[in-house]
Amino acid sequence: MNGHRDGNPEAAFGALGSELRLDILRILESAARESASRLTFSDLYDRLDIESTSQLSYHLGRLDGVFVQKSSDKYGLTQAGERVVRAVYAGTYTAHPSFETVSIDGTCPRCEHTELLATFEEPFLSVVCDECGETVATYDLPPAQAVGRTPKEVLRSCDRRVYHELGMAIDGTCPTCGGIMDASSRQRTSPRTDEYVITASCRRCFNQVMHPSNSVCSTTRPSSQHTGLTGVTRRTSVRGTSTRIRPIGRSRSCPWTHSKRASRQTCSTRSSS
Repeated sequence: MNGHRDGNPEAAFGALGSELRLDILRILESAARESASRLTFSDLYDRLDIESTSQLSYHLGRLDGVFVQKSSDKYGLTQAGERVVRAVYAGTYTAHPSFETVSIDGTCPRCEHTELLATFEEPFLSVVCDECGETVATYDLPPAQAVGRTPKEVLRSCDRRVYHELGMAIDGTCPTCGGIMDASSRQRTSPRTDEYVITASCRRCFNQVMHPSNSVCSTTRPSSQHTGLTGVTRRTSVRGTSTRIRPIGRSRSCPWTHSKRASRQTCSTRSSS
């Protein structure tokens, strides 16, 4: 067993190309969750449908140091290993979200029509105006988020998640990898010249979080910080200055109703001009 990470993504992902190795990860996660315990080599061997101890040694060797770690002759998951198992359980890479198109109450920021339509077209869940086609909100939809919820519950859940991710990004932490994010702003072109687009970019994984705002004020003095679903003020760094960002307000009772034009774009989604 190598006992260390060699920094080779191809080798790391290649190690997951075996159902038996995924079974090892599932068994280790189950043991940790159910009894907060790690497993010995013999424990693993007894719980697996495997032909020989040498075969188990080989597969553990492929996982060791990246997805599995050994301590005091017992095996457990690394952080990466746990994330792999969570992704398997959630169907992140194997399932497709299901969402039934539904009409919802709200106000279009362009034509002020009061009926909106929520619909899913891979890979995004969108809220659009049924009259003029204006996009009011756009979300990525993980498969697990669509399970066990009504369409409106899915929308509210996505809205809460996206706003949480936005808050992290503006505060300088990538919601995907935890890396440092730098924020910048630009004014939108006609007819949305009263809006700005806030873009936070991760230095590590290059994830981008974008959001419209109706005011951006740069100052060299520290800005205040407070949390909440509406009128949130965050401090972030934009080219060495402190930036106060006021996202476009929204109704607490209906989060996809915005006080001004507010096409929400989030992780890996590029904002329109």
